[in-house]
Amino acid sequence: MELFKSRPEESASSVRKAYEKRIDHFLRDVDAPTNLLGQRDKTLDGVFSWGKRILSDKRKVERSLDEYVQTYQNSQAQANDLKKRLEGTQARLQERESQLQQADSTIQHMEAEKHRILSQHAREKQNTLEKHEDLVARMTMDHSKTVKTLNDAHRDTERRTKNDHDIRVAEMTSKHEHEVNRLNEDMKKLVAQLLVSQSDNERWPDDKLKFKFNELRQLIDSTTSPRNREFLVPEGRTLGPRLDPTGFIGRVGSGRSHYLLKTAIWKILQEQFFSTPFGFGAFGPGKGHTEVTNVYLTWRGLFDGKKRTPSEDEAIALLRHDKTANTWRSATFQTINEALTGNSSHSQSLVAQLSAENTKHTIDRIWAMFLEVSKLSNSQVRGELQDEVRQMATLASQIAIQFGVHPAQLQLSFPKSGERVEIGADFQDIEDGEDCKGAVYSVDLVVVPGLQKIGDGKSDMTSKKCIVPCEIFPVDQS
Repeated sequence: MELFKSRPEESASSVRKAYEKRIDHFLRDVDAPTNLLGQRDKTLDGVFSWGKRILSDKRKVERSLDEYVQTYQNSQAQANDLKKRLEGTQARLQERESQLQQADSTIQHMEAEKHRILSQHAREKQNTLEKHEDLVARMTMDHSKTVKTLNDAHRDTERRTKNDHDIRVAEMTSKHEHEVNRLNEDMKKLVAQLLVSQSDNERWPDDKLKFKFNELRQLIDSTTSPRNREFLVPEGRTLGPRLDPTGFIGRVGSGRSHYLLKTAIWKILQEQFFSTPFGFGAFGPGKGHTEVTNVYLTWRGLFDGKKRTPSEDEAIALLRHDKTANTWRSATFQTINEALTGNSSHSQSLVAQLSAENTKHTIDRIWAMFLEVSKLSNSQVRGELQDEVRQMATLASQIAIQFGVHPAQLQLSFPKSGERVEIGADFQDIEDGEDCKGAVYSVDLVVVPGLQKIGDGKSDMTSKKCIVPCEIFPVDQS
């Protein structure tokens, strides 16, 4: 075979040159470093070293290329993912744009609807305003007519009220004149009786009792009269629970406060002179009562078969049916009355001192009440009223002594608040008198207590006679 044909032998030098030439050619083809060229002695070793470096660099380049390829692939994957996400975002954006277009369309529709509603509201508002103006005009006309009707009715009512008031005043004036005439007649009868021989220490007949009691009443009426402006209670003010425990002024108004003042005075007099029956309260509820009652209890003990001294209640109860006890009581109080009104030698006696102390205490209580009431209207109590208060207390003391002098039982009629009474001889309406005779009312306020006599202290111990009727302010019946 030609492959294995022998070739002419070449010399080592020619072979070397040929290889060096081929190596230089190779090195130039591969852009080998120039320092390798022309170095025959080291060319082959440099080629090997260079080849190793080239191989090492190749491997580094391959590794870098693999990393670049991997990075490229990752970047391509990320790019694909971002592309997909972009496509999704673009789809959503298109959807949002579609929704935005729909929203714009809806807003335009709503704007149109709003404009329509506002226009309709403006028309309705105008119609309502016109209707309101028409309604106000009609109501104004109706109000004017109503006011005119009410004014006419008010004038008619005022005219009728005035006529009724005039009639009432005329009736009250007539009744007053009749009462004055009657009192004058009673006074004439009493004066006629007083002209006959009668000791001041003896019991007063019924007419004198009535006259003296009415005199006391007139003193109280005069002092508490509404013309005394210092005792007027201003609207909206009250007298407090001590003077007005039931709230009378709050129910009937301050225009009737003078009734409450009368009641307050009578209560003070009742507590100071009439708290115990048969005259034993004439010297007050304290020391005077004890001293006078002890005299009676001592006398009673002399006749009592019991070894013990009777109690006060037992001794007082005995006077309701025992003639002898009433005879002693009457005689004893006549002696007391003589000591108070007769011989001046008794002016320093204990009984006179007790009477004077009780009278002074009564005056002080009434005057303190006047001062308290006058403060409500920032007024001053006139000094001359002290004389009237002194007369009240003195006259009440004289009447209280007669409760002991008189052999019969004398008592004040003081019905309780809420008690039912019949208008007639024993009870009268403070404003209507006996006009409603036979009517049964509940008591709101006792303005003037009544004066009653029970029996005669002798054979009759039970029959009751009204000397002066009790005057009440009844509970509102409406």
